Amino acid sequence: MWSAHSNILGFTKFDRYLSFQIFKAVLAVTLGFTALVSMFAFLEELSDAAHGYQLTEIAVFVLSSTPRRLGEVLIFSTFMGCLIALGELAENSEIQAVRLIGSSPWRLYIGILPAITTFILASFLLSEFATPKSDAFAQKYKMLNQSKEDSSMMERDVWIKDQERFIRIGAAGFDGSGDPFFEDIYEYSLNPSDDSFRAIQASSAKFADNLWTLHSVELTSKSGNLVSTESHKVYPWELQQTPEQLINKTIQQPKRRSISDLSRQISLQPESEDHQTHKILILSRILSPAMYAAMALLALSLSLGAVRKTGMGPRLAVGLFIGLSFKYLQDFLIPMTLVFNFPPLMVAIVPVFICASVAFFLINRYA
Repeated sequence: MWSAHSNILGFTKFDRYLSFQIFKAVLAVTLGFTALVSMFAFLEELSDAAHGYQLTEIAVFVLSSTPRRLGEVLIFSTFMGCLIALGELAENSEIQAVRLIGSSPWRLYIGILPAITTFILASFLLSEFATPKSDAFAQKYKMLNQSKEDSSMMERDVWIKDQERFIRIGAAGFDGSGDPFFEDIYEYSLNPSDDSFRAIQASSAKFADNLWTLHSVELTSKSGNLVSTESHKVYPWELQQTPEQLINKTIQQPKRRSISDLSRQISLQPESEDHQTHKILILSRILSPAMYAAMALLALSLSLGAVRKTGMGPRLAVGLFIGLSFKYLQDFLIPMTLVFNFPPLMVAIVPVFICASVAFFLINRYA
């Protein structure tokens, strides 16, 4: 029998035991899921082995992109680990024992928070530091090794909106020396006020001394009823983004970038088509600690009632169902918000609100 809590904010022996059990369970689930998705990633990359890179290079790519997969499964693994650990304690009547000596569900929740805080911190470090750098390295490594025999295009059709300009980079990648290159450039500038436009077509773009230069340029412009065409060997190009930023836009999805990078992208391109998506991702990152806390509370509420007397199999089934449901909800809300122009805060806060509401309902019912 565990000793009673001396006061509601004191950290007791049972609190340490509870946090340790949760930490072990979450760590085991996280490593298991990360290994599983990494194995599937390795098998998927094997289909590209014929494009120029070998098994050892595939292994380097999969290992270097592991922080991204670790960050993606961490919140789901935290919920699963909490559910498993708390379910086992409930099945062994340990939670009921401390409940009988006066511990409320909220007092038990305080004992969970140290372990949850550890994983929140790990999630922040992964999403803001490890994932952006390691994933960029992994994608660049893959492109370089796939293009050893042919350094033509690895990625195509990167679109950028900059105020009234629409820019299409037809091909981007790395040459044999590892330097980024950009080819098949199109730019369209519209001015609705006087019905004029300008179209630029260039074979390639170079960046030197903080300036962009287009090569082999065909410039077509229309002003009123007059249409003119000019040819230039080189032509200055006004673009605020650096080659690294363009490459990252090509090879990195927005959800794999840091908050600072997403904020910088918004400031550089306030009218970009990705503006709303970037704001949603930033708000979701800021509110991720609340999501971790709500998922832990939901796991506790389930352990006190719905899965208290069930075995490991049903607990895993419940955890998988709930975890995947929240993942699909988040994936569904982002395009819905973009289509119907809902506030970005809605996407970030709705899953937290639903999760916390269900947890409060279950605690009030079973406690």
